[in-house]
Amino acid sequence: MTQKRNIADYNSRLFNTGRIRRFYHMARFDFVADLIKRRKINVEQFLELGCFDGRLLQHIPQPDHYVGIDANVEGGLDLAKKNYIDDSSKVFIESLSPENLLTFESDSFSAFASLETFEHIDPDQLDAYLDEVSRVLNGDLIITVPNEKGPVLLVKKLVKRIIGSRSDPYSLAELFYASIGRMERVARREHKGFDYSRLVDQIDHRFELISVKGIPFQWLPPVLNLTVAIHARSRITSVELDG
Repeated sequence: MTQKRNIADYNSRLFNTGRIRRFYHMARFDFVADLIKRRKINVEQFLELGCFDGRLLQHIPQPDHYVGIDANVEGGLDLAKKNYIDDSSKVFIESLSPENLLTFESDSFSAFASLETFEHIDPDQLDAYLDEVSRVLNGDLIITVPNEKGPVLLVKKLVKRIIGSRSDPYSLAELFYASIGRMERVARREHKGFDYSRLVDQIDHRFELISVKGIPFQWLPPVLNLTVAIHARSRITSVELDG
């Protein structure tokens, strides 16, 4: 019962607490849906990391085969399994480790998505996750993460302090360094100290980087947006070129 209550609270907090908050949290789903349609991305074999309750499935063309992986911290994965219990094309796996990706064959997915998840991954595991995603994916990669540096972060934290939030883990020195992009001077803890630029570099090392955009306002650069959306594609190997 506790998990169900947590799921309801979580979804209500993100999607039903005012129009502005809903607009912000829906922006990532709208971005992915638009990108898939506009770029004609093949979603037949779809892998999602951090799927929670499978909400993304409501916004994309239905894959022939879908695998959703999630830590199930708030019970979202349990709800996804319940909602899709009669659909054998949807598989949900509880996992906290990149080792679970080892069970999939190379090039077995045509698309990969991960929304607001990579900021939660232990920095020591990021390379392992990206290596495995690179191995199992032959297609498009879409990742969204929060912008936790620069002027956007400074404004967010100042607003929180003005309204009296006491849950801010930043010291004044860390807030200063994060606001000028000196993330090496900020201790990492989930969102705190997360640097989307480093993630972009790690992705670029393994994939063909297509675009890095800010959302919800794509006409603004990523540094001035609340969320950063990364689109990349599997590199074409020499074997594929010869074929």
